Amino acid sequence: MDESSRLAWTVAPYRERPARTAVVAAVVAGVVIGAYAAFRDPFLSVLAGFLLVASLRPFFARTEFVLDAEGVEMRRGWTRLRRKWEDFRSHYADRHGVTLSPFAEASWLESYRGMRLLFGGNRDEVMRFVSARVPAGPPRKAGWSFRLKTRR
Repeated sequence: MDESSRLAWTVAPYRERPARTAVVAAVVAGVVIGAYAAFRDPFLSVLAGFLLVASLRPFFARTEFVLDAEGVEMRRGWTRLRRKWEDFRSHYADRHGVTLSPFAEASWLESYRGMRLLFGGNRDEVMRFVSARVPAGPPRKAGWSFRLKTRR
């Protein structure tokens, strides 16, 4: 396999956005202090902080992405997710990354069944690689929305 058919990079959002990292750290500290003030139990306050940090794992963990001729691989900590290009029917890009969707049109299930690739400073290369393998989805409105499909 030649080098042009493989693209690999690492993203660490906590390093790339230090202001947001400071805000998130302050919120976590506030939750720990608030839990201690509410329950007066050090265990519960530490548990609340741990659960919050665990839920923010995509932000606090380094993520490695590898795109090759067969598909996409995402590694974060001890987890590894590998999907084939055939699993995706559309893609949507925004300023931070691209969402690979198993649906031809927008769906609220994309966040559960799709795959999110953060650019990490190489937007052009990632978009070139993805666009060559997955068709672009229909244009989307700014902001978050979804449409429920009903039977007629």
